Amino acid sequence: MQIFIQENKKYTFFTIFIFINTCVCLSQDFNPSLSLIWQDRIFADFTLNVGKNAIDHSLGGSGEDIAAKAGFVGFETDFRETYAPKVGVEATFLILTGRFSVISYFQKGDVTIRALPEIGLGFVNNFNISYGYGFSPHKNNLQNVSNHRLKLTIFL
Repeated sequence: MQIFIQENKKYTFFTIFIFINTCVCLSQDFNPSLSLIWQDRIFADFTLNVGKNAIDHSLGGSGEDIAAKAGFVGFETDFRETYAPKVGVEATFLILTGRFSVISYFQKGDVTIRALPEIGLGFVNNFNISYGYGFSPHKNNLQNVSNHRLKLTIFL
């Protein structure tokens, strides 16, 4: 019975989280991105960023984005045996990017969940390159997938 209650709390939390984010997302900008990730093997990533961009009006009204903040959902795969849905948040100011993700890696029937902070450089909503390290709260069951990663992202 206790396991059933714990599972229901988890599903209730995610249901509320998705409902609140859906309401917030209706008034936001959508920015899809593609990434190549190196973490002992190459992964491809598709992410949908949902957030707000800040426009710089002080530099002669150039209209260039100088900051962005977004939540995102995405999917990573190595096209062999590993796939990983993820959710997270990202903030960018001028050339500095910070990102935090929670990723569920599925490989050969095993699941490994990682919290992944990243920091990088790039241009707002154009491209960035970042470094991250994945922390797992339980045993790492992944083969040939490093905790360290280097990521090149291009916004579409």
